[in-house]
Amino acid sequence: MAPLQVLVSGAGGFIGRAASRELVLRGHGVTRAVRSADADPGSVVVGDVGPDTDWTTALQGCDTVLHLAGRAHRRGDAEADGLALFRSVNVSGSVRLMQQAAQVGIRRLVFVSSIGVNGNRSKQPFTEGDRVQPVEPYAISKLEAEQELTELAEQSGMELVIVRPPLVYGPRAPGNFGRLAVLAHRPLPLPFGAIDNRRSMVGLENLVDFLILCLHHAGAASRTFLIADGEDVSTADLIRMMRRSIGRDPWIFGVPLAWCDRLAGFAGMAALWERLSCDLQIDATRARALTGWLPVRSLEQGIRSSMGARAAR
Repeated sequence: MAPLQVLVSGAGGFIGRAASRELVLRGHGVTRAVRSADADPGSVVVGDVGPDTDWTTALQGCDTVLHLAGRAHRRGDAEADGLALFRSVNVSGSVRLMQQAAQVGIRRLVFVSSIGVNGNRSKQPFTEGDRVQPVEPYAISKLEAEQELTELAEQSGMELVIVRPPLVYGPRAPGNFGRLAVLAHRPLPLPFGAIDNRRSMVGLENLVDFLILCLHHAGAASRTFLIADGEDVSTADLIRMMRRSIGRDPWIFGVPLAWCDRLAGFAGMAALWERLSCDLQIDATRARALTGWLPVRSLEQGIRSSMGARAAR
């Protein structure tokens, strides 16, 4: 395969940094688009992502786009205001990028969405054919972006690849995994022993490997994929694995889930507790069948790498 010139939007973020590094290691050219020069010196500064963002300089000379830039979950957003902000960045900003990409002849855009488009919990593993049911403003905006981009792709002839990952873990991961890693490092007993759920996750290296495959593989063209490691784990077992990876006793005890529900509600952490305790599984059969993709790292290897990096901070 000939080397690609790839525009990576959100190149200063958790996934964007890793994807940019790996693309270079594999011999591809990378144009890194970031919000400010302070975040990533030497990249193309596009400013805040929204309906008026000018991507033309960043798109010059590129063949494909890996679109990672977006507004993620943030505490304190009022529901109505939060949805408006998510729409401005995740929907209007993505539409603007694809419109300008089509104008300069970009042939494929890979859009990283969210498993939240399918829902916050699963009764059986989610597939690409399931009815979408986003719950939170972030996921609603991601679905709306998918729909708008799909329409634009049909009009322009561009190939759009949509990827919906679950929780992404890795060295210095933000979000819920980062919070769990902090808890796992603390020498305190944790009351998660009674959680017997099943959750799909995807390691950063595994996700980046799949995204790069989606930039060029013929089987990925105009497809939507759910992606995961394929090693579902309970929250209790995940914490045990995290603590063992740093040589610490798991030190987990069981508390009735109803008690944890009440405590989480009192502490204003009901949403986080729901994510930690419910099932959310993914069937990634389509991704593997159409592209031949296989994880490059096991869950255990990924957790060990993630915890080691966090300890070194």
